[in-house]
Amino acid sequence: MHIGSIIRYYRTKLGIKQYELADDVCSPAHLCKIENNPNEGNDETINLLLDKLGIDLEKELQKEIDLKYTYEEFANNIRFVNINQSQRQYNTLRNNQVFIELMDFHNHYQIMLIPFYIISEQFESLEDQYNLCNKISKSFNKDESILFEIVKAFYYIYKLNYSKAKAILLDTLKKTNAINVSYRGDIDYALALCYYNLNEYEKALNSTIFAYRYYQNEDNFQQVGHCLAILADSYKNLNLNEEAEATYKKLIRTSEMLGNHKLLNKGIYEYGLLQTNKVILEETLTLFDLPLEQNSGDVSTQLESILSKIDLMMKSNIHK
Repeated sequence: MHIGSIIRYYRTKLGIKQYELADDVCSPAHLCKIENNPNEGNDETINLLLDKLGIDLEKELQKEIDLKYTYEEFANNIRFVNINQSQRQYNTLRNNQVFIELMDFHNHYQIMLIPFYIISEQFESLEDQYNLCNKISKSFNKDESILFEIVKAFYYIYKLNYSKAKAILLDTLKKTNAINVSYRGDIDYALALCYYNLNEYEKALNSTIFAYRYYQNEDNFQQVGHCLAILADSYKNLNLNEEAEATYKKLIRTSEMLGNHKLLNKGIYEYGLLQTNKVILEETLTLFDLPLEQNSGDVSTQLESILSKIDLMMKSNIHK
C-alpha cells in the first residue's frame, strides 16, 4: 500500500472532497495523481496533506506491517488446519476489512477465505465468498489465479463433485508445469481425495505419497494425518492388507499425538475391521476407551467413538 492510498482512504472516511483537501497545498488534479500513483508527490506536499488529515504516517505504516503479518499467519494456519488460531486472526482482519482492501494481499485474502469457511464450517459465508471470488477473478494476477483454481477444486470436493475438482486440478498442473512448488503438495492432496472417491485407488496412492512427503517436510502434521487415512484406505481397497494395517497403526499414533479424535476413531475402527486375531482385536477395542475416559473431543465425536466400538464388536461377533 502506498501513501496515496492512505490519503485517499482517510479523506474518504472523513468525507472530505478532493478540492477541499488540496486547497492551499496543491491542485485537485495533482492530489488525484498522488492518491492513485505511488510515484507522485514530493515529501513536502505529502506531509502537508497528511497534516491536514491528522494522519500519523509512522503509525499507519506499522498498522500495515501488523495486518500483513496477521494475514500471513492466518493463511498459514488455514493450511495447517489450526481452526481456533485462524478464527482469531480472521476476527482481526475482518475488523480492518476496509483498510485491507488497500493492501497488495487483498485478492489473496479473499481467495483464502474460501478454505477458511470450509474448515471452520461457515457454509453460508462460503457460498457468498465463492461467488465474490468468481466475480473479481479477472483482477487476479497469475499467482492468485493459480491459487484460486486450487481453492476452487477444494470447493468442489466439499460439494462432493470429485470429477469436476479432478479436472480443475489436472488442468492447473498442465498450466503451472509443476513450477509453483508452494502449492504442489496441496494439489497432490486434493487429487488424492478425488482419485480415492472416484475409486481410482492406485492413482490415489501415488498422489497421497507425494502429498505426505510434502506435508512431512513442512511439519504439517494435521495434513500428514489426513494423508495417512487416504493411504490406509487405498491399501485396504487394493487388498494390500499388511500395508493397510501398518498405515492404520501409524494413523492411530499420529492422531493420538495430534488430539484429532475423528481421525483416531476412524483409524481404530478400520484397523479393527482388518483384525482376524481376537486377542489383538480385544486390545484394539480398548483404544476407544481412552478419549472417552478423558472426556476429550466434542459430544458428537464421543458418540461416534461409542457407536464405532459397538459396530466393530458386532461385526466381529464379540458379545458383551
